[in-house]
Amino acid sequence: MKLIKAALPTAVMLIASTSCTLDEPSYPAGAASQMRLSSVSSYGVTLMKWEYDKQNRVTEINVGRDMIYRFTYTGDSKIPSTISGESYDYYYSDDDTEVRYKDGEWEWTEIKADSRGYITQYNCDETDFFIDQEPDNTVSVVKFTYDSNGQLTRMEDTYYDDMLNKVVDSDNYNWQNGLLLSRTEASDDSNQLSILCEYSDLDNPNRQWDPNNEFLGPLGTTGFFGVGPKKFPSRTQTSNGIYHTETIQYAYTLLPNGLIRMSKVKEGDDITLVMTYTYEKL
Repeated sequence: MKLIKAALPTAVMLIASTSCTLDEPSYPAGAASQMRLSSVSSYGVTLMKWEYDKQNRVTEINVGRDMIYRFTYTGDSKIPSTISGESYDYYYSDDDTEVRYKDGEWEWTEIKADSRGYITQYNCDETDFFIDQEPDNTVSVVKFTYDSNGQLTRMEDTYYDDMLNKVVDSDNYNWQNGLLLSRTEASDDSNQLSILCEYSDLDNPNRQWDPNNEFLGPLGTTGFFGVGPKKFPSRTQTSNGIYHTETIQYAYTLLPNGLIRMSKVKEGDDITLVMTYTYEKL
């Protein structure tokens, strides 16, 4: 299921090829509830961008050159009727020319939400594309569970495999005292994905999801998938069994209203990205 795609890999390549002039936008004054995130940039390069309609509903999220989400609504509903999108990857041809190609597309329909506005279920139609083989299409039903504090605790994806066997993939989200400590695939597979998170002492008064987070990605900023942790992370560690471990370090500075003003993100041995968050007043 297409839910998370970090902007960091493409961002590292883009930033490395630009002049390093740090962005310093002017910020509107006011409460966090009267502001909306419009972009995240680094050294003049826009990494993520949000679009809204006249009713302040998110209609599009662009994640660099890698991914785009589109949201459509019926009438005055605050909950989208569909969420669709596509993702892209790159390779180099024999003459060393970069070739961009679409590696996935998806559409989420029949979206249901609870009284708090958190999405609880949708039907997912997803296709993965490959350079040297036929596309792979999967149709599934995805369900989300939240606790009484609005914290996402479980994601369940049900579909049928090529042999028409019913398969249920699920992720469990472990919270303690308002901090999301881990996300783990509920599987006996030794290659199961797990994400562990450590936190700084910096309070997150608005329970804001950083769009660079490893749990929900930029979709966390929509408010459709529950609240963020009570503090800002200092480090995440992603492990795919014994075969792969990835560490990302974070540091933040905030606006007076507690929203993220800037972040520093370092993935493994890559360069440290200094990201600037731009907001619009409602």
